[in-house]
Amino acid sequence: MNFLLFGGQPDSGKTSTVTRLTNLLLSTPFSFTIADGIFLPVGGTDFLILLHRIVKGQSHMFLIDANHLHQHNKKYKLKKNNL
Repeated sequence: MNFLLFGGQPDSGKTSTVTRLTNLLLSTPFSFTIADGIFLPVGGTDFLILLHRIVKGQSHMFLIDANHLHQHNKKYKLKKNNL
């Protein structure tokens, strides 16, 4: 199993990048289909989908969760001597 974790600062283009990646995976030559979820290829729209394809008898799946890309970063205060 392979993973791609994608993160960054708020409003830095994460959702639009994941949307472009999803559009690429749905197009030829990759030709994935949406097995579950709803994908509206509109920039800035959060989505959670499962993509699927079968190539030479092998099943390939992508779980794409763009719902959590907008969560606010939590700020932690470090106390002296508690590093």
